[in-house]
Amino acid sequence: MGPRSTILSVFLIITSICFGQSAKPFHPKYRRFYSEKNTFWSDTAVRLKQKVCKNYNHIIDLTHCHTLSIIISDSLKAKQLKTLNINRDTTIIKCLFDSRSVWDMSKKEATFNGTIHINYWKKDSINVRLHITVVDERHHKTYKFKGSKTFTRTINVDKRALE
Repeated sequence: MGPRSTILSVFLIITSICFGQSAKPFHPKYRRFYSEKNTFWSDTAVRLKQKVCKNYNHIIDLTHCHTLSIIISDSLKAKQLKTLNINRDTTIIKCLFDSRSVWDMSKKEATFNGTIHINYWKKDSINVRLHITVVDERHHKTYKFKGSKTFTRTINVDKRALE
C-alpha cells in the first residue's frame, strides 16, 4: 500500500467515523472493497437477506457488515399487492437490520421506512426494487437501501441468522 492509498484510506475512515451518515454504502459494485450477497429461503415465511460488507484492503479491524433481512409472511398476498409499505403492511412484511464489526457485535435497534416493489418472483430468484431507510437508533446512523436487487435461493441456512 503506497502513501497515496494510505492517506485515502485514513481519510475515508475518519469521514465515516465523524459523519456517520451513510447515504451510499449499498452500491458495492462501484466501490473497491465492498462485497454484497443477496439470498432468500423459505420455511414458514419467505426470508430475503442482503448482506453488504466492507473490508478495507483485507484489514480485519476495519471490516464491517450491514445486513437487511426482509421476512414476508404471506407470499400470495405480497405477490398480489406487488408494492409493500413497510410501515403499513405489517401483517405481511417485517424488516430486521444488523450492523456488525469486530468492535461491535451487539444487536441493533432500528426503525424502518419505505417500500419494496416485487419486480418478479420465480422459484429460484426474486427481484425486488428496494426503497428503504433504516435508522440505527443506538448509533444515530441512517442507511439507505435503494435499487433493484435479485435474491437467489439458498439452502441449509442457519435459521438463527435473522433472530
